[in-house]
Amino acid sequence: MTINLTAPKSWKELTEKQLTYVSWLMTNKQLSSAEFQTYAFVRFSGIKIIREIEGIFYCRFKKQYFTLTTEELASFCKQMSWLTFGITEIVPLPELSHKKHIDVRLRNCPFAQYLACENYYQAYIFTKQEKFLNYLIAAFYISGKPFNDNETAKRAKQFEKQPFHLRHTVFLWYYGLKSVLQTNFPHFFQKVEQILEDEEQQAPNMREQINIIIRALTGGDITKSNAIYNADTWTALAELDAKALEYKELEARMKKYK
Repeated sequence: MTINLTAPKSWKELTEKQLTYVSWLMTNKQLSSAEFQTYAFVRFSGIKIIREIEGIFYCRFKKQYFTLTTEELASFCKQMSWLTFGITEIVPLPELSHKKHIDVRLRNCPFAQYLACENYYQAYIFTKQEKFLNYLIAAFYISGKPFNDNETAKRAKQFEKQPFHLRHTVFLWYYGLKSVLQTNFPHFFQKVEQILEDEEQQAPNMREQINIIIRALTGGDITKSNAIYNADTWTALAELDAKALEYKELEARMKKYK
């Protein structure tokens, strides 16, 4: 008897229901990596474990019955290890509170919108206050309306009553987006590291960082600030990446002449 089991092989392959389930596991269960992989494999493959007797798992897949040893089940579950070794690009939920999101990579979005998303993402990481997660959601699920950060706090209230695991998918989306941006703009973005609970880790001064970014793009000419905020996000990031590369090359030459 041959049984063909299929399951996603990357974050980007997760369906809407699968992403929701992963987020639910993260926010409602305290699981080891092995346990997390097991829950995901059983759910995604569609098998049902009926019972376990002396290390033998009696399973059903559709109308077929079969057994798996502990070793076999562990081997299958390890195929889901990508879920516990970092987060990459994700296809977010298409709608939240009946609002549609903007481009998943923030293409053709004003630079101000990217800066707002980054600001609220960092604020949520370091404060764990859900209001900042709601702000991030409000900056992403905007249903095609022009972005205005002055309205973010008001718009965020539309998402407050959504189950936390659904809102948490937006945090996962942005976490994965940062790996995409780091790949495309490696000189500007430092390597994306896995977020760890660390009391000694200090929150970045986002106001200061944004001022530095805007100054780098305007060359200190404040009359150009509005144009930068309205510029395409990827165009602005490409320019920052080029400036970062120039700085690194200059720094390398300076060290050589010392």
